Amino acid sequence: CNYAPAMKEAYERNIQLVALTADRERYELFQMKEQLINQVNMYNEFVKYAIDVPEVKNMDDEIYANRIINEALLELNHNEKGPVQINYSVIDWGSFSVKEIPKQRLITRISREELEEEKIKKLLDGKEKIIFYIGMDITKDDELNKILSIIEKQYNCVVLCDNYSNINGEHFINASVLGECITNNEIKEMLPDLIITIGTVFYSPIRNYLTNTNYKFEHWHIAIDGVVNDAFKKLTNVFECTPIEFLKVINNKKLNNNYQYYNIWKKRIDEVKYEDLKFTNFSVIRDFCSKVPENSIVHASVLNAIRISNYFGFKDN
Repeated sequence: CNYAPAMKEAYERNIQLVALTADRERYELFQMKEQLINQVNMYNEFVKYAIDVPEVKNMDDEIYANRIINEALLELNHNEKGPVQINYSVIDWGSFSVKEIPKQRLITRISREELEEEKIKKLLDGKEKIIFYIGMDITKDDELNKILSIIEKQYNCVVLCDNYSNINGEHFINASVLGECITNNEIKEMLPDLIITIGTVFYSPIRNYLTNTNYKFEHWHIAIDGVVNDAFKKLTNVFECTPIEFLKVINNKKLNNNYQYYNIWKKRIDEVKYEDLKFTNFSVIRDFCSKVPENSIVHASVLNAIRISNYFGFKDN
């Protein structure tokens, strides 16, 4: 509570200030223990961001803690500057014998004003296998489709999408069905050096294989609001701009895709065979997709409707 005046003033004057508030274990709260209050969100009205770091018991806890601490620190100067709170529990004071603090993942937000061509291309150095993972969006964007088709011809990459990404191109791959029939050993042969994500929800179950914490690749996310979307638990850069602004910066006419990486994915997709099922959920949705007329708008509900409709192509428009 002694920090409250400083936090209030920092908020009013747009000053970057981090309040580290150490807590005791949660189960002791309100159990007649001295000097224990509810510290979570205690500065709610005058901080830009407040987080409560969990007790780290496993790798998922560690990744989550890393992400939310990154989120809090990123908000110190996002749009307007201001204070943030990081609350955490002190379970064991320890012996203070640690010789070196372990390295942690840093997530960087890059604004459209910082989209310098040489800077981004330097970040791309050494990224020999790239996946552009296109999630769901609201409207079909012909300009995005066009520039993605140009970029795809330059980089040794794969463009992964689904029917609800609203894009299509000669070398774009709908990998939704792979999530149902691929093995962990196979996916190791298909891993990228970098995944660049565009869009909101990434439906394809292939995503679940790529979240394995043992796999070593980077993840960049492009979002106009700069939101942190750590879908693969490997996020390092968030680009606060439109996808088209980002793609125009990395447009490099000197590069030429040799399609070796693409062919690995394409070969595996081509191996998928469907049973000739007669009257099932599968056959009804398959036949429906083939009969949707041009210039239609399709809304799919959950589970089989969206899952199976992603196994088959709609008309491009």
